[in-house]
Amino acid sequence: MNALRSAIIALVIVIGASGQALATTDLTGLELRIIELTNVERARHGLAPLSANAVLVAAARQHSEEMSRLGYFSHTSPTQGQRDVAERIVTAGMDDWTAVGENIAWYRGFALDLVASKVVRDWMNSPPHRANILAADFTMIGVGLSFDGHTLRATQVFAAQ
Repeated sequence: MNALRSAIIALVIVIGASGQALATTDLTGLELRIIELTNVERARHGLAPLSANAVLVAAARQHSEEMSRLGYFSHTSPTQGQRDVAERIVTAGMDDWTAVGENIAWYRGFALDLVASKVVRDWMNSPPHRANILAADFTMIGVGLSFDGHTLRATQVFAAQ
């Protein structure tokens, strides 16, 4: 992860101000960094790390991309079969979960290298978001980001099987 951390820190693209499109590889690095920082917070509280799960990543990305495409910000989707986090996870391919949770965030005007730490810090400062991050029952995580040229949307999905 040290090489990944260095690569992320080296990126100094200002979201919203530069108008520069983000490459998928940039988003993937940020998604991984958010997972890493989430696990740092869990470790600070004596909790086991969450494992990144491809199905949860797909569900999280789909939700962030849909919010960007349709111009909304909500845990509730207007799309049939995607209405809530439970439907999104089942649609993405996981129907054997026992608990699910979701955090969302949006940002404008932040340097790309600061977004991951800001989003995790903001979630930790919000009681319902913090509860998801520190839920001992959750064992898996997926993070998906979308950037529409002005706004970065982040979705963090949790599950237990």
